[in-house]
Amino acid sequence: MTTNHPDPNKNIEKLLKQLPKIENTQEKDALYRKIQAEINNSEPKSKNKKRLFLPVFTIIGCLIILLITWNGMGGFSFYTGSDIDTRQESTTDSSKVSEMQKAQIMEDASIEQNTLKENTEESSQELLPPVKDQSLFQYADEDSFVYRTDNPDNQNIIYTSWATEDVQYVLPISFINTDVPANDVTNFNVRVEEYVSLEANGLFNLEFDKLEININQDEKRAEIQIDNAYPVYSSSGNYQMFRYMLSDMLVPLGIEQVVLNGNHPFIEQQNNFSPQYRTNTLYKIYQFQDDSPFWLIPIPANYQVQSFSDALEEMKKDEEAFHVTAVIPPEAEIEISDNGDLVNVAITSSLFGNNQGTVTMIEAILLTAKSYGYEQVRFDIGINQAGNYQLTEPVDIPDIINPVYGEQ
Repeated sequence: MTTNHPDPNKNIEKLLKQLPKIENTQEKDALYRKIQAEINNSEPKSKNKKRLFLPVFTIIGCLIILLITWNGMGGFSFYTGSDIDTRQESTTDSSKVSEMQKAQIMEDASIEQNTLKENTEESSQELLPPVKDQSLFQYADEDSFVYRTDNPDNQNIIYTSWATEDVQYVLPISFINTDVPANDVTNFNVRVEEYVSLEANGLFNLEFDKLEININQDEKRAEIQIDNAYPVYSSSGNYQMFRYMLSDMLVPLGIEQVVLNGNHPFIEQQNNFSPQYRTNTLYKIYQFQDDSPFWLIPIPANYQVQSFSDALEEMKKDEEAFHVTAVIPPEAEIEISDNGDLVNVAITSSLFGNNQGTVTMIEAILLTAKSYGYEQVRFDIGINQAGNYQLTEPVDIPDIINPVYGEQ
């Protein structure tokens, strides 16, 4: 079958024959040199392009490493709890554990605190002590003195203990005349924000509100149900803090035996122990922020503190990293002598007088003396009275620390 379309190949051939003839009049040697020069001029550009590959691959490699590192960091686990003996362990490991434990507990606690904050802020402020002056020794308004010890008679008292914000120490607080029975510790841990703002004081609980604590004062025995659901990581440091806090809560109630039931790893360390009052302990001031109340906080004596006299010298030192400050003036001169259960404390300082600083120092010394086995302290500090303390006679050791009063 034929078509009427022309042959395209013949048309192209015809057109090519009609093109003008092109001749190159350059000599072959000149043409060669010209081409060679063009090639030489193009080589550096080619090399520069190759050099660009090195930084590009370097940047890509760095990005890959950063991505791998970031993904690796996301693999850490977070635990609750704290480690009170971190100073005896590796600094690096302990700081990581302390921060991770604190972060989780504070996050959990803040949820409960926020739900109560609006309803309890007003009542909490009524029960909080006044904010301290720039220096407690300069604060001389006797009507507003804050007393951090007491000897109440036949009153309903709930003894509690709280970890500090930095997970370094625990702070006991005694709540007097609340509407919660003295042995209902679990319920009170849930309602504590009705009396004191933990957040404002840099405090948090060790999830005691998640424990079932049964106290039998007649049998001087406490049983605690602690299961795997208890969200505190099991370590020797956490267990040490756990026992410190339980002792603060149970010893004043006369409890002599604590039994742990359940399947939490704490039980593997020890499921039966006798709570003990703190011994070889000194007391300083704890204040979380400048506008927060101040409290007396127990500090376990380290290996350098071998006696009551050493403890008083240690009470001259600040621990600013932990919001802890000295309770005895650094320049004060101290002399100690004892006679059985009575210890004589002579201290010289120009700051002493009828002021808040002197009152707080007296109370801290009384509690420290108690931890070293004394029952009375005779003060010789150049004055006869500071606040409610009559110093012309020996002063008895107090029963409770950091009282907060409910119904009067």
